Amino acid sequence: APYPLFEMALKQSPHFSVYSRFVKLPNIIGQMYGMIDDVGIIEEEVYAADSNFMKLLNFKNLFGSETLKLMPGNILLSKSNAYKYFGTSDIIGKVFTMKLKDKRHNFIVSGVFEDIAWNNTYRPGFVCDLSFHQDILVYEYGYDRDNLLNSLSDDNVCFLLKKEQNISEREFVTTFSRLTEDAYKNTRPENSLLLQRFEDIFHYSANVKNDFIEKGDILSLKYYRVSILVLLLLTAFNYILLQTNLTAKRHLEIGIRKVFGASQISLAKQLFVEALMLAVFTAPFIVLYYFLYQNFLDGYLLPQVIVHTNKLWEYFIWLGILLFVIIAISTVYLSVYVSALKPIEAIHRKSKQKVGRKFGIYIIVGVQFFVSLVLLTFSINIYRQLNYGLSVHSTHKTANILNIYFDSNISRNDYNILKSNLLNYGMVKA
Repeated sequence: APYPLFEMALKQSPHFSVYSRFVKLPNIIGQMYGMIDDVGIIEEEVYAADSNFMKLLNFKNLFGSETLKLMPGNILLSKSNAYKYFGTSDIIGKVFTMKLKDKRHNFIVSGVFEDIAWNNTYRPGFVCDLSFHQDILVYEYGYDRDNLLNSLSDDNVCFLLKKEQNISEREFVTTFSRLTEDAYKNTRPENSLLLQRFEDIFHYSANVKNDFIEKGDILSLKYYRVSILVLLLLTAFNYILLQTNLTAKRHLEIGIRKVFGASQISLAKQLFVEALMLAVFTAPFIVLYYFLYQNFLDGYLLPQVIVHTNKLWEYFIWLGILLFVIIAISTVYLSVYVSALKPIEAIHRKSKQKVGRKFGIYIIVGVQFFVSLVLLTFSINIYRQLNYGLSVHSTHKTANILNIYFDSNISRNDYNILKSNLLNYGMVKA
């Protein structure tokens, strides 16, 4: 399902994973909606989770054999998810209690968290920067929006999207409200399109394919981009070396066969057989590579790993691991390759030994070819994402600058509509 969220303030929790949608709610939320369990009013252990986070956690397997690693405490459910997973959504504030790994979890039906699947309408949320929790929480508002925002603001819980220009928090709420109301009334078609595109434009980092990395400051990302370029060059050099060695091996064998009086037809046949064998041994690696690329490598697995690190030295440790893999594979390949070439005349006379060594070389060549493809894909993916992410940043960052990350798939026309509307309403500076 698309994100029914208006996500602008992007912060990453150091305590949870990159896909974390959990955050502590203030006491007023529990009292406002009558969230009462068998002990009393929920105070400190109210957590929020949206439908997308549940999907990422394989929430559908909750009643299956797979036990989910959910945090102990209380999880807010939208009415639609309550109906989907528990069969009812009649009572807002109703609590469903379940035990996972001997820890009780309360799933609470909330009128605040509503998702697009329930009424088939787009409902933008509101983002609060809960800096004292080092987390992000997206409040999806319905009829209770004003009361919710007023309560959060009065309790100094929600710092409403601090921006670079001189605009008060209350003015921003009013401006955003007017923008959404106009879109709902369909009085401004461009605003309606703008809201429909929010789920494609604003993302919580690394939640979707082709998203880009938000962690780390700009300087670290620039250093990291340079390190990726180095990795690209080394990978290319490794592949060129591989092809050069294969060519040299063929020429040496051709020369030896000429000395021993082999005919040109026999040599051509031998080269064809070698090429065919190389293809046969390499094919499984190519198939495996294609499978991994389709399922993991295309902006999915690697960003998920990298986004957990936000220090430059961690980037270089990861880079060092990749370089070590390249060196190890190359060393093993070259050692076997050289050992096969040095006694090549003896190998020529002992056909059985020759065949055995050649099979080993072909296997190693296939492995190295596969590793080269994977490393190249990793490098291109990360470099493309970092390069795009850097292009939308300013040269420096301060605490009051709003960070907006754009999906690389957004069309230029949609981007221009978004920019012009935000500028017209004073939400961003040119």
